[in-house]
Amino acid sequence: FNPDGSEAEMCGNGIRCFAKYLNNAGLTRDLSMHIATGAGIQQVYLQADRDEVQAVEVDMGVPVFEPARIPVLSPLEYVERQPLQIADQHLAVSAVSMGNPHAVAFVDDVAHFPLTNVGPLVEHHPWFPRRVNFEVASVQSRSELTMRVWERGAGITLACGSGACAV
Repeated sequence: FNPDGSEAEMCGNGIRCFAKYLNNAGLTRDLSMHIATGAGIQQVYLQADRDEVQAVEVDMGVPVFEPARIPVLSPLEYVERQPLQIADQHLAVSAVSMGNPHAVAFVDDVAHFPLTNVGPLVEHHPWFPRRVNFEVASVQSRSELTMRVWERGAGITLACGSGACAV
């Protein structure tokens, strides 16, 4: 559940924490498990050293780009780099689901993007009937991106596993 009381279908980092909790509490010693979420069954893998969980990996599945399944209200086959005017920002937004809805905009300066102001406006935009997580990102190199996230129901957060996959 998000701080505003809404329920997310899936949370990449949340499911990792849950899997580690199951192991730490002795509820399972399995290093591979299936966990039911609002977005379906997710496969989770724990990496342990001497019974101490060191890392947790989630198979986030295949991204969904079909508007009706994200959901995003659009007659297009895919919502990719579509113009969206929010406040004084001219954005090119792409929509994707990683089990929960995301809107991604690539911008020149992620650090100075007014996410506090623009994030809630995108989250509640009429295009997104169930609201949306919003990521701003920029390409640093062929192997590195910088991103910030406004999470639906939570606001700015320091990490978002499904958002990283969406970007």
